[in-house]
Amino acid sequence: VWKAGDADPSYSSPQLAEICGRRQILSFNAEGLFAHDLEDGRILWSVPWISNPAERNNVCQPVPCASAKNGPQDSVFISSGYNMGSALFEISREGSAFSAVERWTNRALKAKFSSVVLHQGHIYGFDGASLACLEQATGERRWKGGHYGYGQLVLAGSHLLVQLESGKVALVEASPDSLREISRFVALSDRTWNHPVLAGNLLLVRNDREAACFELSIRTGSR
Repeated sequence: VWKAGDADPSYSSPQLAEICGRRQILSFNAEGLFAHDLEDGRILWSVPWISNPAERNNVCQPVPCASAKNGPQDSVFISSGYNMGSALFEISREGSAFSAVERWTNRALKAKFSSVVLHQGHIYGFDGASLACLEQATGERRWKGGHYGYGQLVLAGSHLLVQLESGKVALVEASPDSLREISRFVALSDRTWNHPVLAGNLLLVRNDREAACFELSIRTGSR
């Protein structure tokens, strides 16, 4: 249907998003973050972001942060490892013209090869091998702690299901107040870098040696 852009790829996957009332494809590639029009592929806006110049590794999925439903102004969060850090870009639209302005950038969260989640105005993710929480609006780090290895995480209600590099899975409260781990269990027996999947109350995990499915209990009245 269309082909557009000439930047080299990296490890993040293109994703569909609605920003400032317009559906577009976000591509976090080797050169930075690019937004392509869904209909014809033309570049609507872009920001340069080169991590680890020798290899240009951008892995974390960008996170659209809507300001208002179909409003004229939204924002997008990105993060990379190799001491690059994170940034929030404010996206504005006037007619068919888009612009991207950096709202903040810092090294408080450096997502090497995992993605982050957004919950109630706060961003949770791996800063290296530890978990960290940032305030979306300002980039202020609320906390950092624990040693989980280079793992992955998924948001489950008001909690984080954290896949540890060791193969264990931890349940962590998604709260900006402090790092509070509720429990953990051994899910896999070897190094795990793969992303977990939650389908209803079924948790699916895998690595390059094994896969498993766990049924999670749901308590009435629990958060």
